[in-house]
Amino acid sequence: LLLNPIETLIGQKISYLMPDLGSSLDEAFQDENFGSVKTCEIKVRRQDNAIRTFLVRIVVEKLDNQETGAIITFDDLTTVLANQRKAAWADIARRIAHEIKNPLTPIQLSAERLNRKYRKDLNEDAREVFDHCTETIIRHVGDIKTMVNSFSEFAKMPEAVLKSGDIMSVVQEIVTLHKQAHSDIQFDIIADQKRYDVPHDAQQIRQVLNNLIKNAVEAMDDQEAAKKIGLYVGKGDDYLTIAVADTGAGLPQNDKHELSEPYVTHKEKGTGLGLAIVKKIAEDHNGTLIFNPTIVELDSHDYSTIIGVSIALGDL
Repeated sequence: LLLNPIETLIGQKISYLMPDLGSSLDEAFQDENFGSVKTCEIKVRRQDNAIRTFLVRIVVEKLDNQETGAIITFDDLTTVLANQRKAAWADIARRIAHEIKNPLTPIQLSAERLNRKYRKDLNEDAREVFDHCTETIIRHVGDIKTMVNSFSEFAKMPEAVLKSGDIMSVVQEIVTLHKQAHSDIQFDIIADQKRYDVPHDAQQIRQVLNNLIKNAVEAMDDQEAAKKIGLYVGKGDDYLTIAVADTGAGLPQNDKHELSEPYVTHKEKGTGLGLAIVKKIAEDHNGTLIFNPTIVELDSHDYSTIIGVSIALGDL
């Protein structure tokens, strides 16, 4: 669970693995009311930098030789808390989408009507200012609509309907579309075989690929050097991995796993929902979201960021 080799843990104090537990242990031993339960919540960073949250219960008892010892139990709350946050954020997203969406259309239509009705009556200088203002209104209304659609999409995420089929056809379809849309980017597909028959929801896998490729494209927006995106598809013992790599600026070195939490983003105009949706879809496929998956055999010096999803190979 914590990805620590057992040989590095034998003989170590528990504070070596869980530094945040030290103060709670000290308080439990200082309490003269032996047998009482002390509870606390701690966070533990794994070797892959993912953070797990534990509910810890400590009971200090006297032993036969009058020395004291502690019984410590752990409940992993990571998934429970994540699900609670997702439910809360989904409700917030639903409310935001409802409240914001209604006035957007009349704002845009009013700006367009002003443009049509009064533009022709203005002199050249006034027309330039008028065009700039109305275009700004229309453009920003479009940006807000995009964000509202993201909120709605996150709030109404359907459960995956898994059907066995060739997932490579979905990958090829999405890559072809993005090649046409981004002619300045080189796209490469690296796969061990031409066909992978696995249980998946084709529409949701398209959504995953579109989100990951969109992130990759945006990561290279200001890049003057050659732009390159690689897609890797490979099968392990129990999972199929699909990953998207890019030559952009890369992800933050610390706490990059938090980027999959709703509304957490390192992009100036990001909604923080793209990777949250990708993670939800991966989990619905009995898999997970992976940062820099080790199974991906791509030239590391070419790519700065690799984000992928695993999909269980199990039977339907």
